[in-house]
Amino acid sequence: MSIFSSFHSKIVRFFNDRKARTFCGTHRDLVYYPKDSVFTYETITIGDRVFINKRAYLSGEISIGDDVLIGPDVFITSGDHGFTEIGKPINRQGRMKPRKVTICDDAWIGAKACILAGVTIGKGAVIGAGSVVTKDVPPYSVCVGNPCRKVKDRYSEAERIEHEKLLQTKRELCNSDGTTVGK
Repeated sequence: MSIFSSFHSKIVRFFNDRKARTFCGTHRDLVYYPKDSVFTYETITIGDRVFINKRAYLSGEISIGDDVLIGPDVFITSGDHGFTEIGKPINRQGRMKPRKVTICDDAWIGAKACILAGVTIGKGAVIGAGSVVTKDVPPYSVCVGNPCRKVKDRYSEAERIEHEKLLQTKRELCNSDGTTVGK
């Protein structure tokens, strides 16, 4: 049984419902709040077991890996506006070329974080609440602030190796539908 099954009925669960607007990717056990959030569905790819909290704003080309947590009021965009043309009002300078945002597996994006165009959040990284992420975040790092900076590693090297080994073992014990092998 999914870890998400205990959530209230207000939470929408997507299991590849072809009648509903859907994201790209497999997105099994995706939990999110579509009425409270803004998404550009067709340009967002979402992995499995992802939780997106209330009032999320995800716009543009975004790729979200497996087992990712996204806190409330998070803003993620692959777009930006031009602002450097001399003699032209800023509201007439148009949009810049979008740059894909990638959030790798096992990452946690804290409440009210802002992730801007072209950023990659590394595997296992943690982004603190209210952070403004303008540059790539290394795997298994804990980063906070405005601008967002690494403050520590999530695990020691030995702990990271053990963590990845245990996660791989758990994946090998699961069928493609998420049920335990042999059941």
